[in-house]
Amino acid sequence: MERSGRVDAVVVSVGSYYYGHRLHRMPREDWDKSVSDNLITHFKQKMMTRVLAAEASDTPVRVHAVTSRTSVMTRSRGGQSGPEWISADALGEYIRALADSALPNAGETLHDLMDHKHLRSLLKRRTK
Repeated sequence: MERSGRVDAVVVSVGSYYYGHRLHRMPREDWDKSVSDNLITHFKQKMMTRVLAAEASDTPVRVHAVTSRTSVMTRSRGGQSGPEWISADALGEYIRALADSALPNAGETLHDLMDHKHLRSLLKRRTK
């Protein structure tokens, strides 16, 4: 609170990973659910974020959507990871720097993090 001020709301829109049949044998119902859970939610979320940012442009409210284009290493993954995966700690560090307005791109609404290397390069550019 002393460093960043008040954060009024945080929305985490997470997708899910499909476990079950091989992709080419996936039942249509499972396919539709996977598309709905992952793609439609994110498309709506980004549009809603843009609208909210536009509506809040004359207020002190800042609106950001952070999207990871690769998997995030979390405790629930049980150590499963790849070299491009973003660590939960690094993602938290990025969001903290964003809240602190300590990133050159802090004025942007949409933030697409490509992979671990990309995230680290953005964090190296912190201004505070």
